[in-house]
Amino acid sequence: MRLYKYVDEHIVDVLRDFRLKVTRISDLNDPFDCFPACFTGSSEEEIRRRFLSEEGWREMVQRNPELVGQFGGFDKFKTLMLGNRERVLSMAKDVAFLNDVFMKNINKTRQNAYVLSLSEVADDVLMWAHYARQNSGAVVELGIGDGPSLEGYLLKKVDYDDARPLVNPNALDSEVQKQFDKVFMTKSLQWAHEREWRLLSSKEIFEGGDSLYYLKINPSTIQGVVLGCAVSETLRDEVMALLQQSRLKHVTLKQATLHEKEYKVEIIDVT
Repeated sequence: MRLYKYVDEHIVDVLRDFRLKVTRISDLNDPFDCFPACFTGSSEEEIRRRFLSEEGWREMVQRNPELVGQFGGFDKFKTLMLGNRERVLSMAKDVAFLNDVFMKNINKTRQNAYVLSLSEVADDVLMWAHYARQNSGAVVELGIGDGPSLEGYLLKKVDYDDARPLVNPNALDSEVQKQFDKVFMTKSLQWAHEREWRLLSSKEIFEGGDSLYYLKINPSTIQGVVLGCAVSETLRDEVMALLQQSRLKHVTLKQATLHEKEYKVEIIDVT
């Protein structure tokens, strides 16, 4: 599998330092990115399932095993919950409180998590304009491992939808990961042309500082470089010189060109 990273003149840094820049989620160019529309209030049925059902209680005990010891066993814990059903329901129905807590967690994640965005395609006209400095940069072709993964870190494919994701604060634990993926792996259909894959993580796995972080990559991960159709001679020469390194001898060099008749980019081999 191959995925592609659009870059500007910092292609030089990629080939010299073997690292890819990542972006803090709150700094992404799409203001809707990783930001749900709202947090839905739960129905009576959902709340009862979460807090007043055998399934919900067993998940609570599984998540907090000490509950069984504190209350002398699961049956006594269940009896306590049933005996305080009105209080439990009142707390669970405080949607404003739950929404506020959840919103704070989302904003905290957006401030502290970073994303590496890759694409399935190397010839998208809009991405060449937006992410490769008006076609004067380059695209890096990357070899992707099993999983799929990059340098051992899992990659996930972005979904595209015409509605922002909704999140239920009262979701059972088994549904939390699905909600996480919906929030952080869903974008508007207007971005579907990017065919994006993401590596999402806290900054601990990256190198750098002062809000500039990078994913270190093995030189063998770099499989190819495509130069933009408006690349300068200076940058072209720098890239070609860097590709003479012994660790990059395997990397192919290609050139993006404008199609003679259609509004599209063609990629040709550099001889």
